[in-house]
Amino acid sequence: MVFLRMDSLNDLKGTGVTIDDDATVVNLGVGYNVSPSIALEAGILTGEEISATIPGMSGTINGNAFTFSGSGTVKAKSNNTYLFGIKYSSDNDSPLNFNAKTGLMYWDIDYIASLNGTLTYRGTQYAVSSELQFDTNRGIDPYYGFGVTYDLSNTSSFGLDYFTSEIHNDSISGFSLAYVSEF
Repeated sequence: MVFLRMDSLNDLKGTGVTIDDDATVVNLGVGYNVSPSIALEAGILTGEEISATIPGMSGTINGNAFTFSGSGTVKAKSNNTYLFGIKYSSDNDSPLNFNAKTGLMYWDIDYIASLNGTLTYRGTQYAVSSELQFDTNRGIDPYYGFGVTYDLSNTSSFGLDYFTSEIHNDSISGFSLAYVSEF
C-alpha cells in the first residue's frame, strides 16, 4: 500500500477551490536477490486520481451578465504505473535492515475536465453537463527511495519505505507499507 501526494493541480488554488491531492494506491512487486545486499525489483502501482473542484462563477460577456451555478472539476487520472529498479539493503545479522532504491517509473496520465450546473445568460437558463479528456501524457522518470525492514522470520519481513518521483513534471512522494515473503 502506497500513500501518495501529488501537486499537479496546485496551480488552480484559489478562493472556493477544493483540491484533493492525496491518493492511496496498491503496489504489487517482485524482486530477485542477486547478492545478499542487491536486489532487482519490478512493480506496478495501481491507477488513482486527484482532482480540483471549482465553484460556480459570475461575470460579464459582451456586456451581458452571466451566472454559472454548479461546479467544474479537473482530474488528473493515472493509469497503472510500472517500476523497474535496483535496491541495496544493509547486510547484517540484525533483524532491522535499512535500504535504498532507485529505478525508472513508466507512467501514463489523463487530464479530464467536467462541468455540471446551470448557465444563465441574458435571462435564459441552460443546463450544462459535459466531460472532456483534454490531455494525455506518457513518460519515464527516475524514482528514488529509502526505507527500513524488520525480519519477522527467515522468510518474511515487514517494511516501511519512502518514495519520490515525478509524473509529467509534477512531484509525487509517499510512504509505503509492505509485507515481504521469500519463497
